[in-house]
Amino acid sequence: MMEIPIVVPNDDAIMQGLMFDTKFHNVDALVETIQSEVLKFNELNAFSSVIQNNIEASPTLQKYALNLWKATRHPLEYSVKVSNVDMNRLILAGASPRGMSMMLRAARVNAWLNERTAVTPEDIHAVFHETVAHRLVFSPVYEMRRTEIAREMLTSIINQVAAP
Repeated sequence: MMEIPIVVPNDDAIMQGLMFDTKFHNVDALVETIQSEVLKFNELNAFSSVIQNNIEASPTLQKYALNLWKATRHPLEYSVKVSNVDMNRLILAGASPRGMSMMLRAARVNAWLNERTAVTPEDIHAVFHETVAHRLVFSPVYEMRRTEIAREMLTSIINQVAAP
């Protein structure tokens, strides 16, 4: 699962179309308009397995990803700071094992899309926020600012944890 922000268009015509053009109301019908010869739906899992099994993550990169994970759990140990936030009170739970494995799955896909056979720190950076932000558990006092705090915290983690 990923948290992907959807930007609302500013163009009135596009906004009106999204509201009133019925072709946008039926997702199944909209999907049927996509060229079917590219990759069949029932082949996606097998294709995903090929990517996951063939894109490498070096031991050095694995250590880096582990440090990123630990920084989500104990940000102060990595000198992670967020503006106007008491870092001693912020985190109730960092990313989970499943969350970090999903992050690495997404990083492998990013590497594949960029025609590489191994994950780089840049692949992790490209998907880190989208795959980890919603998995953090903040103290209730900070939940109202979740989006802002999570983005700043995860950016700080990437900046503070030494990349290989």
